Amino acid sequence: MAFLGGNYYYASSHEPDNFLLKLKFSFCANAYIVNKNYAEKMLEILNESIEAITANGDFDESKTVDSYWCKYMEKDSWFGLYPCIAYQKKGYSNIRMGTLDYEYLFNKPLSDIQIF
Repeated sequence: MAFLGGNYYYASSHEPDNFLLKLKFSFCANAYIVNKNYAEKMLEILNESIEAITANGDFDESKTVDSYWCKYMEKDSWFGLYPCIAYQKKGYSNIRMGTLDYEYLFNKPLSDIQIF
């Protein structure tokens, strides 16, 4: 699993020669590549998230896919390109019920990402 862009918070390593972060925690899922061997697992994660979002009959933002799949990042091999080559365009968010501009989160300096 590799993000083309994201709001990276925690990474366990940084490989400057190949522009990769080994992710432990990231939000703002917008563009990613799924390895063929991980595709079935990814589909399971997406379906689990959908079920969890509506389990109590009310929308639960903490179960959206970019929150839900964080528990898989550390134990599986999830990476993020750095610097990001994709980002979320400014626009209306159905989740936040307003216009958002998160471009700055995709362009933050490496010093703002905790590297372990």
